[in-house]
Amino acid sequence: MRTLRCLALLIFVLPVFSFAVSAQESKAPAEKKAQVEKKAAKPMSPEEKAAWDKMKAAGAPGEPHKFIARFEGVWKAVVKIWHAPGTEPEVSEGVSMNRMTMGGRYLRQSFRSSFMDTPFEGTGFMGYNNILKRYEGVWMDNMSTALMTSTGTLSADGKTLNSVSTYSDPQSGKEKKSRDVLRWIDEDKFVSEMYETGPDGKEFLMMEITYAREVRPERMISQPPVKK
Repeated sequence: MRTLRCLALLIFVLPVFSFAVSAQESKAPAEKKAQVEKKAAKPMSPEEKAAWDKMKAAGAPGEPHKFIARFEGVWKAVVKIWHAPGTEPEVSEGVSMNRMTMGGRYLRQSFRSSFMDTPFEGTGFMGYNNILKRYEGVWMDNMSTALMTSTGTLSADGKTLNSVSTYSDPQSGKEKKSRDVLRWIDEDKFVSEMYETGPDGKEFLMMEITYAREVRPERMISQPPVKK
């Protein structure tokens, strides 16, 4: 009988004890959260508020980002590559899916095609740096382990983005630069050109990609298929 009473006491006491411990544990984070919120509610000094307002202004998307947003959508791409001045270009096709991200601050480009019978996949980001007043980009793909970076400015008519890109050249093993021109033709077409310096020291058109819109941003659904 005593054993049964002890067992009954344990059955009653243990849940109550567990509930009390659980309540205490759940109460602790709530109290900690209240303390954090109390600290956060402390008024900022004029200097802190000025710094915070300046940071918010620098991080807010503006008119330059509206130019970037024009490239949203799914685009069919025709790629022409000249391996040397005066040669016939290698021609291929691809698909580019472009989406604005980070609250309208950056354009993400997902590009898929083939290059010399090899599946090609690349991803790039384009944005506008409010602090330095320039357009910036970064590019990566499955044929390189090095990032390509670019900086540029928009023409007065808002139709041409002129940039300089820096990348690692696998042939020379050194850093190289190219001149890039992004020309907006109309709402459903734009052209990207990449110029390099040839062996004779003269600039030549190394790559040209013509983009034709296939799907508008509001109708985009999934990733484009890999071109083979």
